[in-house]
Amino acid sequence: MTYLFYSFLNMVVIKITSLIKYQAAIELDTEHPLAHLLFQTTGPASIPLQDSRWQQLLLQYEILVHLDPQSNALIQTACQAMARHAVSSSNLAALTLHVSRMLNDLRITALNFSSNLDDATHKDESIGTNSTSTSKNDVQAQLIGKVRATCGVLNLLRILAHATLESCCSQATTTSRTSDKTDSSKEVDESGNKKTNINPSPSAAISESFTYRENGIMEMRTPNG
Repeated sequence: MTYLFYSFLNMVVIKITSLIKYQAAIELDTEHPLAHLLFQTTGPASIPLQDSRWQQLLLQYEILVHLDPQSNALIQTACQAMARHAVSSSNLAALTLHVSRMLNDLRITALNFSSNLDDATHKDESIGTNSTSTSKNDVQAQLIGKVRATCGVLNLLRILAHATLESCCSQATTTSRTSDKTDSSKEVDESGNKKTNINPSPSAAISESFTYRENGIMEMRTPNG
């Protein structure tokens, strides 16, 4: 009976906390620490993969999971900024690598969840039921914590990637339509040579947006790199 009461109480606390974070996401303003991090990570300046600002941003997962550009103008501005600077800053690619690392870590934790519970049970059988229950709860809490953190960061990646993909496709369409209205055969440079209109395809622009470069050099990294 006591266990059920504390479980119910824990659910109530989690629900209240979630509502508070949801309200914080809706009312997010320029004075909030998360707003400063968003402006930095979506701006034109490249932030290295190992920079501490990424960790500070990811730790805001309880608010990140509720972010919606449709309900907050600041988030919409951040999405637009990322769409403009994703290629030059590599920050969207860096965020993607962090999310990949977190997903891989979560995958490993989930695969080991059952075996960890079994190990905790066998280890504490001689100590008592309460200790066994505590060990199981610790393992479960670790998994839930990683799930919550990953969901928050995934939502941030979702809205920023969506804005960037939409921008890449929109720009390619606009460039193509402008080119169709121009007689390229009449366009010549100062030397009298015919100009060639190069219209980047959406796939090329998207590929560049998700290519991580540090100091102008493309780096191949694994999710754990």
